[in-house]
Amino acid sequence: MTASKSNQHAWMALVAMCLMCAVWTGVTGNTISLFADPMVNTLDITRTQFNLGSSTITGITNGLISMFLFGKIYARIGIRKMMLIGGFIGTLGFVSYGLAQNFAMVLLGGILFGAGCCFNFTSTLAIVIGSWFKKKNGTYMSMAQTVGSVVGIICSTLYSILIAQAGWRPAFFTTVVICLVTTIVLQILFKGEASELGERPMYADEAPEEAQGQSTAGEDGISFQQSLRTPRYYLLLIAIVLICILAYGPFGNLVMIASDLGYGALSGTMLSVALIASAVSLTVCGVVIDKFGTKWMVTIALALVAGALAIYWLRLDSAVVMYISALMLGVGYNACLLPGSIATRELLGSKDYGKKVAVSGAAALVGIALGPSVMSAFYDATGSYDLGYLVCIVGCVICIVAIFPLTRRVKGNG
Repeated sequence: MTASKSNQHAWMALVAMCLMCAVWTGVTGNTISLFADPMVNTLDITRTQFNLGSSTITGITNGLISMFLFGKIYARIGIRKMMLIGGFIGTLGFVSYGLAQNFAMVLLGGILFGAGCCFNFTSTLAIVIGSWFKKKNGTYMSMAQTVGSVVGIICSTLYSILIAQAGWRPAFFTTVVICLVTTIVLQILFKGEASELGERPMYADEAPEEAQGQSTAGEDGISFQQSLRTPRYYLLLIAIVLICILAYGPFGNLVMIASDLGYGALSGTMLSVALIASAVSLTVCGVVIDKFGTKWMVTIALALVAGALAIYWLRLDSAVVMYISALMLGVGYNACLLPGSIATRELLGSKDYGKKVAVSGAAALVGIALGPSVMSAFYDATGSYDLGYLVCIVGCVICIVAIFPLTRRVKGNG
């Protein structure tokens, strides 16, 4: 196989990942909350029931499959077939949403969405990019996730109009068509991993430039079984959970925080600023990871989160400062999207990477699922977010200190 053909397949894989993130993050995940009011009113369910069926059960299903089944399924059938199966299962989830007559069907939709999305999410992105690009993994992963973020911003507006003009059921079936077509197109674009096709990944023949634990040759590091006997692996998983709680908790409560500080009228545009900041900075964050390691990207992101929380705690709340804090939280939110999977490679190497990254991906999902609830729990318990601000600032400092030893390569080969 010629190098040009291998390079073509590598770029096709990258395009496929951009499309995957555009649909399974931007179209699906970023628009689901827009269906809350019409579904609550039509189906006579509570907001809590809607959230349970649209986000909580989705995250739990995704996390459980990632933790216990993803690696085994990947070893048996490969990532390309997983994307196909996941695409169809996730599409059925939106069929269930669109046909829903009661809470049970909403819950079923959430389970199917979570199961399908699991095979078209962060772990898949990490495996595909790691297979075809032996350097600059952070850059290419961030490019795909940036596409997802930008599409999400656009679709939030388009779906608001679609739901208002056509109703929530036609809007769901629009998603069904998009997911179904995308599932087929992904199979055309992504031919398989480089090793499956007998091809050499991009940059495989170049001398290594990144000395941050990323492999530029074949599989390296220790096996998954050896990883399970490595205490630092478990500490890294705990750190990933905490980082995602700290990065997503304030981000998920931004609208309510703004309202409490007297800027409720600006809360919508503040959220837009945060989303745009995340999308615009994501590729830069990937470059930082590639050049300096995940430890520095986490340091920058959590420092910005801590700075935004300090602004809220000190009540330095002019309108301009509030927008600046939203920008800071938006960049900080990127700590949920990139570091976990690449930090796993830095610590443990690329051997059995599919199994390792599935577990770290599940850890990130747990943190993202808990973040908003943990942050709001401080408000429910004390009547304000002030204690939560202080605890999260301390947590940011602890995670910044901890991430340095937790991304230092474990010695040995499996």
